[in-house]
Amino acid sequence: MGACVNIAAPVESMYHWRPKIDTESKRCRNRVEAVSKLHKTNFRKSSLSLLHMDPPHSLTAPAPKPWRDVSARRCRLAALAAVFVAVGAGVACAAGGDLLPAEQAFRFSARALDERTLEARFTIADGYYLYRDKLKFVVSPGGATLGAAELPAGKVKTDEFFGKVETYRGTLVVKLALSGAMAGQTVLLAADSQGCADIGVCYPPTQQKVNLPLPMLGRPPGALVDATPPKKNWFQ
Repeated sequence: MGACVNIAAPVESMYHWRPKIDTESKRCRNRVEAVSKLHKTNFRKSSLSLLHMDPPHSLTAPAPKPWRDVSARRCRLAALAAVFVAVGAGVACAAGGDLLPAEQAFRFSARALDERTLEARFTIADGYYLYRDKLKFVVSPGGATLGAAELPAGKVKTDEFFGKVETYRGTLVVKLALSGAMAGQTVLLAADSQGCADIGVCYPPTQQKVNLPLPMLGRPPGALVDATPPKKNWFQ
């Protein structure tokens, strides 16, 4: 109620409209009482908004409409419903089978056959596939470069995301020609890939990396290095 009383003094000194102010102040009090009954939680906010109205228009400003609060509640309910739909979809997906992380669905490993040849390998889990045209390999440090990857032909598939493409399943082995590196040096091989699950979920592009020591001249090929080594079970 203090909000309505405080409006009167400055308006009277500025505009000399005391009779109208008294009338409008009474109406203002009635409006505040009505709003407080309709929406008690917003009473303070409504009172403060009356304080900041510019005279003389503030004297005839309409009270907040209940339908605005109803509309806001409807928006909140719609947003909540959308969340439930998303959660439900996730539960339905999980019910059909848990999705593997990309690093496990498309497990990457590699080894150095010699100082001039690397061998990259993808072990693709059952129910998943990789896109042939999404594979890319990069080596570092600077000075070391790779030739064109010798990719085998894939199985042709009409994909709902990318149209007619070639895909890989099971195990994929790719040989990479290396230049600019020396025997005994360690190089970092990065592999970019993208794949999907048969249930209709596509993964974003993923990059996996391995450090590969190049064998010395005349030495056998290096060991296979896994980008995501399996976790050890200390209880076995």
